Amino acid sequence: MTAAQSDPSTRRITLAGIGRGGLRIAAVVQRRYAFAGLRVVGMDTDAEALRQSGVPDPLLLGQSYAHGEGCGGDEELAEQALAASTDAMRAVLDASRLVFAVAGLGGGVGNAALRVVSRLARECAVPVVFVVTLPFSFEGVKRVRAAEQALLRLRGETDAVVAIPNSLLFGQLPPDTPSADAFALAGNLLAQAVAGLARICCAEGLLTADLAGVKRMVRRPGSTCALGIGLGEGETACEQAVNAFFASPFVGGAQRLRDVDGALLTVLGGEDLTIRQVQCCLDGLQECFQPSARLLVGAYIDPRMQGRIQVTGLVVREAQREGKAQPDLLSGEPRPGETEGAGTRRPRGAAPPPGLVDELPFPEQQPGVFAGSPHPTFRNGENLDIPTFQRRNARIDPGVERVEGMYVPEGD
Repeated sequence: MTAAQSDPSTRRITLAGIGRGGLRIAAVVQRRYAFAGLRVVGMDTDAEALRQSGVPDPLLLGQSYAHGEGCGGDEELAEQALAASTDAMRAVLDASRLVFAVAGLGGGVGNAALRVVSRLARECAVPVVFVVTLPFSFEGVKRVRAAEQALLRLRGETDAVVAIPNSLLFGQLPPDTPSADAFALAGNLLAQAVAGLARICCAEGLLTADLAGVKRMVRRPGSTCALGIGLGEGETACEQAVNAFFASPFVGGAQRLRDVDGALLTVLGGEDLTIRQVQCCLDGLQECFQPSARLLVGAYIDPRMQGRIQVTGLVVREAQREGKAQPDLLSGEPRPGETEGAGTRRPRGAAPPPGLVDELPFPEQQPGVFAGSPHPTFRNGENLDIPTFQRRNARIDPGVERVEGMYVPEGD
């Protein structure tokens, strides 16, 4: 057990910028929106990118593999580099109370590192909110598909993932914005939103949320998350900020908040922020949520926000389970209202009728990211990357007859 683990008071909120995309956001947060209690860490295989980012805690990954030159989008090389750096990454997580991991998907390091962070976070019992950007369509089909596949894998391995398409992020800017300014403004907007949300457990706030509540909020398997931000200034700063939050394309409008199951909401203002303004903002936000929604709120002072108010929120929608008929997988009898035939379960042990897929095929699994690392996935001679039913040679009987349009692999 590390010193950070044994003394929770020393653990901080960590913002980890991963890969080039994540480093850009982390650098903006450090320069403009850092606050007491926030640790900003940069992780990359490119030594020069880490140096230029200026993050206070740079972590060079896999130097023996990438030699400090980056991975050039090679996900396989990135996986090897990360496998050699798991101890250093675990140390960062061990020293954290809550982690916000930011990266751009589509490249080698971003795609691979987030899965490693997810795995290590589970081992360290540290809650992580992943904020990822998706590439533009003009960046190429290969990169877009790689990002989509990485996002699907990440959502299957962790709970809280906020995916932001670059097209929506840049859509907030006027179309005639110069390219250099567009990237700077879009990065600033995302950095501002992430930093505002990261304050949720800040001990120095006017209103703060406890860490246990945040953990319950972000650990909802199968849920979808969205990040919103609204800014206002002047006499109507509260109304402006709340309306801008609702208008955020990532939130989807006030009406879409009606089916939200929970949200982390923060209000940030300067030293002139009044309790009436805090109440106005939070009342305006809460009106759009259903009464059963679990809301965690925080309010904070930052002298840099004098005369302005910022509202930030992470909204969570749980996977829809209500109102859907679930198949009766334990009985060989048809459900009420069904007739015996295609698509129904046959009794256990009964011979498959003609046209039935007798056993589902599964490809042979290969060792995963950590093969050959100091922390392989082999335990007691078994490769834990291979599902249990395959290690034990279990047969998977689908128990449904072939129906028109069903794909049945040849050879079964």
